[in-house]
Amino acid sequence: MVDLELISNNLQGEFEKSSYTITQGGFLGEIAFFNANKGDLSLDVIISAEDEEFPQNEESDDILNMFDLMNPKRIVSEFLIGTNITIDKSGILVEEYNLSQIIGYFFRVYEENELTQIQIFPGNFAIPIIFGQEPELPEISKPEYFEAFGESEILEGESSIFKDKSNDYIIPLKKPKKTGRNDPCPCGSGIKYKKCCGKLVN
Repeated sequence: MVDLELISNNLQGEFEKSSYTITQGGFLGEIAFFNANKGDLSLDVIISAEDEEFPQNEESDDILNMFDLMNPKRIVSEFLIGTNITIDKSGILVEEYNLSQIIGYFFRVYEENELTQIQIFPGNFAIPIIFGQEPELPEISKPEYFEAFGESEILEGESSIFKDKSNDYIIPLKKPKKTGRNDPCPCGSGIKYKKCCGKLVN
């Protein structure tokens, strides 16, 4: 059986080598976890034996940097490469919570044919959920309907990202589809837009 606690302890050591401070860690059932901080950055790392299938999302260095996941991804990748653990799949994941979508990164790995999942989330989000507490949703990870973005829209969004007064990165929401004059009115009346709500707009 894979020793999840050992993997967690070794990963904590790798993060500490990269100037992260481990502020919380533990083992609960088939889940090992820890929180790592570096300056203003905080992230939760979850290691589990769960067989969870994550949909493939577009991945780019810009997206990873946007959510402060590039360096954690590198640390975990280098750690896994230096062991007898085989990386089966990895990529950006989207975790939904209370109608918000939290961007993270996952590794699906095998050690002696046994599956292990390693998930990284920005902020102190995942660990409180393990204990049934209210998580603190990281502001940098609240893009709604992130997976609905096409590649060109993601790239367009990256160029228009701005910092608000609280220094949190915001990604613009997907633009709503325009209603044509002769399309059915979105209010559900069953008549054409130009003869219904379109009159009010014009």
